[in-house]
Amino acid sequence: MAKTFISFLGAIEYFETRYYTAPDKSDLSPPMFYVQEAILRQQSSWGAEDQVLIFTTAEALERNYFNRYSRKGIIANDGLKSRLEALEKEGYFKNFDSVNIPNGYTEDEIWTVFKRIIDRIRPGDDVYMDITFGFRSLPMLALVLSNYAKAVKDVKVKAIYYGNYEAGRAEQEQRVKTEAQGAEKRVIEAPILDLRPFLELQEWTSAAEAFLDLGQSKPLSNLIRIENKDLADQLEQFAQSIVTNRGLALVRDIDIDSLKQQIALLQTEQVTPQLEPLLARIGAKLDTFKTGDIRNGLMAVAWCIEHQLVQQGYTLLQETLVSFVLECVFGRYDTFDHNWRTWAGAILSGIKVKNLRNKPESAADIEDLKEIENWLKDKPNLIKPYKELTGTRGKRNDINHAGFREGYATPKSLTDELSRIYNDVVLVLKRYNLDDFQ
Repeated sequence: MAKTFISFLGAIEYFETRYYTAPDKSDLSPPMFYVQEAILRQQSSWGAEDQVLIFTTAEALERNYFNRYSRKGIIANDGLKSRLEALEKEGYFKNFDSVNIPNGYTEDEIWTVFKRIIDRIRPGDDVYMDITFGFRSLPMLALVLSNYAKAVKDVKVKAIYYGNYEAGRAEQEQRVKTEAQGAEKRVIEAPILDLRPFLELQEWTSAAEAFLDLGQSKPLSNLIRIENKDLADQLEQFAQSIVTNRGLALVRDIDIDSLKQQIALLQTEQVTPQLEPLLARIGAKLDTFKTGDIRNGLMAVAWCIEHQLVQQGYTLLQETLVSFVLECVFGRYDTFDHNWRTWAGAILSGIKVKNLRNKPESAADIEDLKEIENWLKDKPNLIKPYKELTGTRGKRNDINHAGFREGYATPKSLTDELSRIYNDVVLVLKRYNLDDFQ
């Protein structure tokens, strides 16, 4: 994977500084005027295909790229270019270049800066960005640009560096107050921070929003997979089971309690405090689901309504009602036999056992079907919503056949009717004390 290093250079005076990344300063650099040199020396594994790009205004090019600006005068041929040439000779990298950009005083100039950076980033690159000497809006622009480049050019942003000279100066001032004479003459020691965690937080926020607002699990599971493949797979299986109408998997096969426990564990033990509220909301979204609970089918319908999965919602609601009746009457919601599910569905739609097509020949089976009929006799309000779902004029038939019929339902009516029928079912189940979901 090729690498691109992006950095910015200003026109002000820069002072000798010793840079470090380790908290104990064990990697403290020699004194140098340009933070880019310190960063590039740390990133020593640059190949022939990698590129180092320094973005400069015309003024910065003359003052600090070709030469070095000082209030005492310009020091000729002692700018950043000379340091990059030295690094090149030492074998740190093969390619470096300066790229002219405007000052960024206006919105148009900021967009020009944005475009020139994007134009120099190659598809698929690993990008390292240094914003230490960036001007004005650049720190915010860097975050936006990073996300944009990931989407448009499929890059990976590996680091966003910031040499915190002000922190080093503050430390120096404190040292002067407390140490013996001569401390003020020491070169300032400044930390190089990697702001990539802020970009990661933005990635987590976007992924969490996709899951919470749209029901899309892929972005979130991709982030979780980096640290916990099992949890990522479970989350993906759960969300995809709703999208693909895997009702039996939701009710019987997926260990949802384990999924929730792992999210809670991730929230408390493996993430930064900033991610905890996001994971708490994700965990809360799964709160109503329980392992091995037939009510998961109805929870999945509510999920579908919330996330505009209308076709899935109709199918899950119909099939969950059939399973619910089989569970209430026989204690076996996971009956796979096509005939039995068809017969149970027909009785649930109001058809008498004696009028069923292709009735079973066994007298015992006929008696079992009559048990369903008897159980439903005092529950007519459960039959009504089911009939609205089924039959040649039912909503599920309309949506599953893509509306290829006269008088097809509008998208809005399908969406509204799913919510209404679902709410009717909820009221009926509560009325007969058949369920206690919220």
